[in-house]
Amino acid sequence: MARLRRIDGVGDEGSRVQAIKRTGKALDKLEIIDTDRPSVGYALLVGSTTPRTYSRQNWWMTTIITEITEENEEEGYWKFRTVNSEYEFWK
Repeated sequence: MARLRRIDGVGDEGSRVQAIKRTGKALDKLEIIDTDRPSVGYALLVGSTTPRTYSRQNWWMTTIITEITEENEEEGYWKFRTVNSEYEFWK
Protein backbone atom coordinates (compact mmCIF):
# COMPACT_ATOMS: atom_id res chain seq x y z
CA MET A 1 0.00 0.00 0.00
CA ALA A 2 1.37 3.43 -0.95
CA ARG A 3 1.50 6.40 1.41
CA LEU A 4 1.83 10.08 0.46
CA ARG A 5 2.41 12.79 3.06
CA ARG A 6 3.03 16.49 2.69
CA ILE A 7 5.67 17.78 5.14
CA ASP A 8 2.90 19.18 7.40
CA GLY A 9 1.42 15.66 7.71
CA VAL A 10 -1.64 15.73 5.44
CA GLY A 11 -2.02 13.28 2.58
CA ASP A 12 -3.48 9.84 1.95
CA GLU A 13 -2.64 6.19 1.46
CA GLY A 14 -4.02 3.34 -0.61
CA SER A 15 -3.45 1.02 -3.52
CA ARG A 16 -4.25 3.64 -6.17
CA VAL A 17 -1.08 5.41 -7.41
CA GLN A 18 -1.27 7.42 -10.64
CA ALA A 19 0.89 10.04 -12.30
CA ILE A 20 -1.20 12.64 -14.13
CA LYS A 21 -0.15 15.26 -16.68
CA ARG A 22 -2.27 17.70 -18.64
CA THR A 23 -1.52 17.24 -22.36
CA GLY A 24 -3.69 20.02 -23.76
CA LYS A 25 -5.63 23.11 -22.80
CA ALA A 26 -8.88 21.25 -22.07
CA LEU A 27 -9.26 19.33 -18.81
CA ASP A 28 -10.22 16.20 -20.76
CA LYS A 29 -6.72 16.09 -22.28
CA LEU A 30 -4.92 14.18 -19.54
CA GLU A 31 -2.19 11.58 -19.63
CA ILE A 32 -2.68 9.14 -16.74
CA ILE A 33 -0.07 6.54 -15.89
CA ASP A 34 -0.51 3.83 -13.26
CA THR A 35 2.85 3.91 -11.53
CA ASP A 36 4.65 3.05 -8.33
CA ARG A 37 6.76 6.20 -7.94
CA PRO A 38 6.72 9.99 -8.35
CA SER A 39 7.81 11.42 -11.74
CA VAL A 40 9.04 14.94 -12.52
CA GLY A 41 6.54 16.80 -14.70
CA TYR A 42 3.52 14.88 -13.36
CA ALA A 43 1.13 15.32 -10.45
CA LEU A 44 0.93 12.26 -8.14
CA LEU A 45 -2.43 10.89 -7.01
CA VAL A 46 -2.54 8.37 -4.14
CA GLY A 47 -5.60 6.88 -2.47
CA SER A 48 -8.35 4.32 -2.52
CA THR A 49 -9.53 2.54 -5.66
CA THR A 50 -13.08 2.45 -4.25
CA PRO A 51 -15.10 5.15 -2.45
CA ARG A 52 -14.72 5.25 1.32
CA THR A 53 -17.25 7.31 3.29
CA TYR A 54 -18.59 10.83 3.00
CA SER A 55 -16.60 11.87 6.07
CA ARG A 56 -13.19 11.01 4.59
CA GLN A 57 -11.37 11.80 1.38
CA ASN A 58 -10.81 9.07 -1.21
CA TRP A 59 -7.47 10.32 -2.55
CA TRP A 60 -4.83 13.05 -2.42
CA MET A 61 -3.25 14.67 -5.46
CA THR A 62 -0.14 16.86 -5.52
CA THR A 63 0.59 19.74 -7.86
CA ILE A 64 3.20 19.13 -10.60
CA ILE A 65 6.42 17.54 -9.30
CA THR A 66 9.40 19.80 -10.02
CA GLU A 67 12.26 17.91 -8.33
CA ILE A 68 12.98 14.55 -6.68
CA THR A 69 15.22 15.48 -3.73
CA GLU A 70 15.75 12.03 -2.22
CA GLU A 71 15.23 8.53 -3.63
CA ASN A 72 15.79 5.15 -2.03
CA GLU A 73 14.49 2.52 -4.44
CA GLU A 74 15.52 -0.33 -2.14
CA GLU A 75 13.39 0.98 0.74
CA GLY A 76 10.62 2.31 -1.52
CA TYR A 77 10.98 5.92 -0.36
CA TRP A 78 10.99 9.23 -2.26
CA LYS A 79 11.06 12.84 -1.11
CA PHE A 80 10.12 15.45 -3.69
CA ARG A 81 9.10 19.05 -4.29
CA THR A 82 6.09 20.26 -6.20
CA VAL A 83 5.18 23.71 -7.44
CA ASN A 84 4.15 24.73 -3.91
CA SER A 85 4.94 21.96 -1.38
CA GLU A 86 7.30 19.20 -0.29
CA TYR A 87 6.18 15.56 0.04
CA GLU A 88 7.32 12.11 1.16
CA PHE A 89 6.13 8.97 -0.61
CA TRP A 90 6.46 5.31 0.44
CA LYS A 91 5.42 2.32 -1.64
